[in-house]
Amino acid sequence: ALIASGDTDNTPSFSVDNLFFKLSGAQKEDGSYGDMWKTYYLLPLFSWKSLVNISDDHCTEQTRKGQH
Repeated sequence: ALIASGDTDNTPSFSVDNLFFKLSGAQKEDGSYGDMWKTYYLLPLFSWKSLVNISDDHCTEQTRKGQH
């Protein structure tokens, strides 16, 4: 999320609140964050999820095992 936001500053002044404020201001009128990859990586962040565990919210156990 830091790289997608363009904020790679690793200083003691960094705060999550500032990051969320910056990211919310970067959202375009169409809901994206500029390009598909930035949007793809940032959307899970706003629901406090990662790309690894976001599928737990909408995929059933059978689907994850490859059964439809």
